[in-house]
Amino acid sequence: NSGSGSGSTARVYFDENTTVDYQGQSFRPENLERGDEVTVNVDQSGNQLIAQRINVTYNANGSGTNNSSTYPSSGSSQASTVRGTVRSIDTSRRTIQLESTSWLNNNYNGNTSNGSTITVYYDANAGIDVNGSLQAISGLERGDVIEVQLRSSGSTYVADRLYLVRDINR
Repeated sequence: NSGSGSGSTARVYFDENTTVDYQGQSFRPENLERGDEVTVNVDQSGNQLIAQRINVTYNANGSGTNNSSTYPSSGSSQASTVRGTVRSIDTSRRTIQLESTSWLNNNYNGNTSNGSTITVYYDANAGIDVNGSLQAISGLERGDVIEVQLRSSGSTYVADRLYLVRDINR
């Protein structure tokens, strides 16, 4: 199919085989964010379009500083994403303890099992994305469900990006 990109929209699905290419590196669709411009190679399955390969032609967060980019800097391992329920937050040690975890895409070879409790470290300037707005991590509460893109530093998990999935008060 040839499309002119004339402003119409199409819903495209992805699966575990979908790759995202950006500056010669492969990432997961979870790294994409609103505003990224992409070209997508698709297969049709019934009435669904399934993305096979996604090429990022413009990175919406490519402000030149890697800490604001959804794509990990070259040399770092691909991010893994974990979803879990906040058990506790220690703002002095900058740790979040997550329980009932599920790994959405695990690029580590460690013994990370679904349902386990893990401790995630975060940087002093880290915030949590709440519907596109960056807010203080100290605002998280026990019972909130969050997704965290992680990088592994030995046996330690360090948060690259944090997203609020479900607010316990809503």
